[in-house]
Amino acid sequence: MIATLPPPRPSTTIPKPLPVPLAEKASDLGIEWDAENRLVAVNQGTLRSEFSYNAWGRRVRIVEKSNGAVTSDRRFLWCGVTLCEERDATGGTVVGRFYVKGMQQAGASYYYSTDHLESVRELTDSTGALRARYDHGPYGSVTKLSGDKDSPFTFTGFYQHATSGLLLTRLRLRLTSRVSLGLRSSLRLGFRHFGPHSGQWSPKEPWTIGAQDEPTTERC
Repeated sequence: MIATLPPPRPSTTIPKPLPVPLAEKASDLGIEWDAENRLVAVNQGTLRSEFSYNAWGRRVRIVEKSNGAVTSDRRFLWCGVTLCEERDATGGTVVGRFYVKGMQQAGASYYYSTDHLESVRELTDSTGALRARYDHGPYGSVTKLSGDKDSPFTFTGFYQHATSGLLLTRLRLRLTSRVSLGLRSSLRLGFRHFGPHSGQWSPKEPWTIGAQDEPTTERC
């Protein structure tokens, strides 16, 4: 007698969608780079965002334009590798201060509620009233569920450029330099833009300094 095998059960596996490469998104956004491969502009239709950096590669200015006219000009002050202040176009008036668990805007204090990844989930004011609530996708995309305020820091606590959605990530670079007497290792901090909708870092910006360095990226 020949045994009859039961028909195979239909697969219940749901295919995982692949992230869109950031290079394609960069083409859609009209991203521009400088001679050091740093992001200096993002173009979206009539909107243009321009970025400036200091000697250490930290983003210190963001200019927003619409049809060529400036609509916003913000300066940023860093405390070491931590973004700590936002100032107006003159650089003399503080309009916002950033702390580990909160921020100040126009003299008002706001506080973050974060998850295990340090992603900002809620923003409350000094009275305890909920001013914003967020949800995050697996690659860092942000969905605002409710509220009338916006937190500049979102997925894993990184600063997010609201117009483009790009995150300014901070990475620890382990640099191994070849020298005549052997290998020498050191740590430096670097910055790179991350596209939460694509799940990838920007393809150009340099990971490190020096042609003989071999970087290993680590989350700070």
